[in-house]
Amino acid sequence: MRSSLVFSDATARSLHEALQAAPFVERAAFLLCTEVRTDRSCKLIVNQVVSVRPEDYLRQHTAGMSLASPAYTSAAKIARDAGSSIIFVHSHPSGALYFSDQDDREEPKLIEFFKARVPGRTHGALVVCDGCMVGRIYMPEPAALDVIAEWGAQWKVHAGASVAKQDIFDRSIRAIGRDGQALLGQLVIGVVGAGGTGSAAAQVLARLGVGTLRLFDDDKLEDTNVPRVLGATMGQVGQAKVRVLEEHLRSIGLGTIVDAVEGSICRQDVAAMLRDCDVIFSCVDKEMPRSILMAHHLHYLTPVIDLGVKIEASQQSIKEVWGRITTMTPGSPCLFCRGRISAEGLRLEAMRLDERSAQVRQGYAPELDEPAPAVVAYTSAVASMAAAEFLARLFLPGARKSLGDESLMRLDLGTVRSNSGTRRANCICANDVSFAAGDVLPHLGLSWG
Repeated sequence: MRSSLVFSDATARSLHEALQAAPFVERAAFLLCTEVRTDRSCKLIVNQVVSVRPEDYLRQHTAGMSLASPAYTSAAKIARDAGSSIIFVHSHPSGALYFSDQDDREEPKLIEFFKARVPGRTHGALVVCDGCMVGRIYMPEPAALDVIAEWGAQWKVHAGASVAKQDIFDRSIRAIGRDGQALLGQLVIGVVGAGGTGSAAAQVLARLGVGTLRLFDDDKLEDTNVPRVLGATMGQVGQAKVRVLEEHLRSIGLGTIVDAVEGSICRQDVAAMLRDCDVIFSCVDKEMPRSILMAHHLHYLTPVIDLGVKIEASQQSIKEVWGRITTMTPGSPCLFCRGRISAEGLRLEAMRLDERSAQVRQGYAPELDEPAPAVVAYTSAVASMAAAEFLARLFLPGARKSLGDESLMRLDLGTVRSNSGTRRANCICANDVSFAAGDVLPHLGLSWG
């Protein structure tokens, strides 16, 4: 079973501050986590960092420490009351990013203590050295964490051991390094929408060496889709878009694991399958799936990269071409804050066709939309830019701090500008109840049809 540990920028900062208070000796902390388990993965979402009080250190030096029992019992009580998993963290200021022999001897006893005090939860341990992390959880045997992710303006992702296909990805490795290529191979990326932008984004991600792609779409391929859906042929018209894209990605031969989900994320069972993903590319053109992805992001702290392309045309002549890439990370403004989706838009989309037509006749709703113009050059360009945004947040230290969470492109003029936006105080993204809540009933706290 795949495992991951997820921090927001705030919890990661709290942990690093707690460990760096005395940087030349070992220090410890406890992470209290929400556990999310599926049939494929176990994800622990860090909700709270519990620091160790100075008086609870019995011994500290560069290669070891010991804590008084109140440090453990206090953390276990807080975890039990919250129903949280516990990750015991300690630093290795000596520069050793691995579990020592002493860790291997003493840690199982600690895990048994946690299991007794907080039963029914997955517990583990983490070593931090020079800002890097390595961890393991007990399920019930110890297993290395596959991914440890700190999601903020700049992403920092620590991956377990993986061997990249060095010969195939040689040119990429020259840019992002062997560790970077291995990291891509460990990630599970969701792509929601298998049309023009989704097919292009998935193809770029596969060729980058992303290990697993999970595709979501409930539409069938139509003949008018073929000019924009990369990899599609006229002979595949009538087949499910995700099956067409799945076949194409596998035919590339890079060993990408492709999991095609033929269904809409507006269905609860399908939306729940997003939980295995580390990052999600939103390649949809409706507000309802965007709102669901936004809710998923808030509950599971999964970054979502939302793509949009809009062509303004009149009398079959292009006037303007806009591309948009909005990246949602913990603490950033959501799509409601930015006005990319609205309660009114969701209301109109939820109507049956006859209800919408009646509202139009009565003047309570705008005219029904005609199919929007779409051109493969523009959908593919925005998808490639979104993949570049993904790489920049992973591999360009500090690159995103001075830029915004949203890029707006005038593709007809060749201009790009960024903005950060502002979170609204009364918005759903400022709701502490849903933030990092993980699994709730009903799923995502939403009403499902």
